[in-house]
Amino acid sequence: MLRLLPLCSTRPPARAPLPWRPRSHRRRRAARWAAAEWRADVSPPIQRARDYVDTRVGRVRTLDELADVAGLSRYHFARRFRDEVGVPPWAYVRSKRAERARRLLESGAPPAEVAHETGYADQPHLTRDLRERFGRTPGEIRRRSAGQNRKDVQDAEALTA
Repeated sequence: MLRLLPLCSTRPPARAPLPWRPRSHRRRRAARWAAAEWRADVSPPIQRARDYVDTRVGRVRTLDELADVAGLSRYHFARRFRDEVGVPPWAYVRSKRAERARRLLESGAPPAEVAHETGYADQPHLTRDLRERFGRTPGEIRRRSAGQNRKDVQDAEALTA
């Protein structure tokens, strides 16, 4: 057998380095997935998985769990979900989780309880994700939904007492 590699005197051209991408590219990607139109015309297995995520958003832990609900293999489920819904399954779970967390915070729930209930690992994880998706921290979301700063409310109560 011929050994051509040692006989070659030239090396293949070096690949150009990948362009530097700022950290904000994650925000653009998340915004694109969050803005994706959730299609209603999906097959029954994919619809079962979407319903499962909607009802148990805080307890969904793995892609295998969703694939079992749909009755498909993990890889086939991931491809079909992306093709039919428009986003990968885990991006769908994360967006539903963030939306649920935002609604709970707007209703006045404490951030630590919201993080636990919606399936985040801890409160800093919730804070990072909401800041990436909505540009606001959980405390800012709570204050904005209340319409006033909680510290101002406490000071007003102290003045009237």
